[in-house]
Amino acid sequence: MAYIPDDAKWYIAEIVQENRIEGDSHSVVYVNWNLIRADSPEEAYVRAIELGTSIARDYENTDGKIVTVKFRGLSDLHVIHDELEPGAELIYEEHDAVKEDDITKFILDKSQLSVFRPYEPHSPDSPNLMPTSVAADLMKYLKEIESERDNNGENDEQNEP
Repeated sequence: MAYIPDDAKWYIAEIVQENRIEGDSHSVVYVNWNLIRADSPEEAYVRAIELGTSIARDYENTDGKIVTVKFRGLSDLHVIHDELEPGAELIYEEHDAVKEDDITKFILDKSQLSVFRPYEPHSPDSPNLMPTSVAADLMKYLKEIESERDNNGENDEQNEP
């Protein structure tokens, strides 16, 4: 068993979620990293399983097909050794017997880090996981923004001399 500090309160669960679209032979799988608060590894496990189980559902996508979301299990459960505060170490990886030339393979330029990479929308061939309800909410929101812009434009024209 891994070393678990006596005062450990936080864990990270890697929850495996399968998304299957009606009629498709392949699934889209997410591995979600979720923060879990628990007083022991066993309690963290139970809470992670409960959280994973709670994601299971069916919904209709914008193509009118049913998407089935299933909890498939945990791929890992990590203890956080530090208190949650800026700079806290959440997870680490250990790599033994690494040659000097190979160390640079771990390091990315700033532009290659996830938060700085350009956004690349899904290709048109990507599976459609967009729930109809979310698309409807998005359209409503966009119409509200458009209406506000129109109203602001009308107000600006009315206030011109």
